[in-house]
Amino acid sequence: MAHAQRNFFELHAKNKSTLAEQALRYIQLLYEIESEVAIWGRIYDSEYGKKKLYG
Repeated sequence: MAHAQRNFFELHAKNKSTLAEQALRYIQLLYEIESEVAIWGRIYDSEYGKKKLYG
C-alpha cells in the first residue's frame, strides 16, 4: 500500500490532482482501519488467549 500511496502523493504534489488527493484520503482510512483491527486483535488475544485453528 505504501508504494501506491507514494505514487499518488507524487502525482498530487506535481499536478494538484483531486483524484490523487481523494486516493490519499482513502489510503489513510485503510491505514486507520488496519490499526484498529490490530488493536482489537490484541484485545481479543489478551482476553481469550490465542486459539488454535487446527487440532
